Amino acid sequence: MNSKKIIEDQILIYRDNFLKHKDSPLGTYQNDRETQHLRFEYIVKNFVDILNENISLHDLGCGVCDLHDYLNKKNIKHIYSGTEVINDMVTYARLKYPDIEILNRDVLMDSIQNNYDIVVFSGGLYLPGNINHDEWRKFVFHIVNKMFEMCNIGISLNLLSTYNTHQDKNLFFLDPKEMFDHCCTKMSRFVSIDQCYPLYEWTITVFRKEYILERYPQPEFLKYLKK
Repeated sequence: MNSKKIIEDQILIYRDNFLKHKDSPLGTYQNDRETQHLRFEYIVKNFVDILNENISLHDLGCGVCDLHDYLNKKNIKHIYSGTEVINDMVTYARLKYPDIEILNRDVLMDSIQNNYDIVVFSGGLYLPGNINHDEWRKFVFHIVNKMFEMCNIGISLNLLSTYNTHQDKNLFFLDPKEMFDHCCTKMSRFVSIDQCYPLYEWTITVFRKEYILERYPQPEFLKYLKK
């Protein structure tokens, strides 16, 4: 897998589209705010009860930080930062939100020096562009692995589902069972998959075992959480 080539292709696809549509849902290939916000709702659903001004949330493929705006409008406290590979989006977002950290980097190629409590990726793994789907599949799983390396509490992301009534050869669809098995065997068994909303997709959340141990310290649960 050549992640450098994949990122270069993504930059070409997303940059021109952003320059055309600017700060609108179409600028990041979202259909509209309603569906974008529904994605955000499910991306943070399993973290809402712990998000506060002491919990750091890092947004991969953050675009122009629409997730940050969504959380603010919902009055959900959080410490937000983002990573984006599109220079024009980074420049725009930094002007719009001068007080938050937005990093222009490729997390698969660059050395990551710090971790975050929660790492999310919403809507950025649907469009392979000119990359064949076998290569894109490898890229998706590498991204998920990297997200888990970067988190202290857990990760959340969404992908288009093979369980649907819609097909598009330009989009990437993945069987949720495949990702569930990967996460349970390679990362943590504390996994939630949610496909119970109108869009042609699913959201997966993976918690670190260390966090589950902290959340459920009662002696009754110890036998289930032994190493």
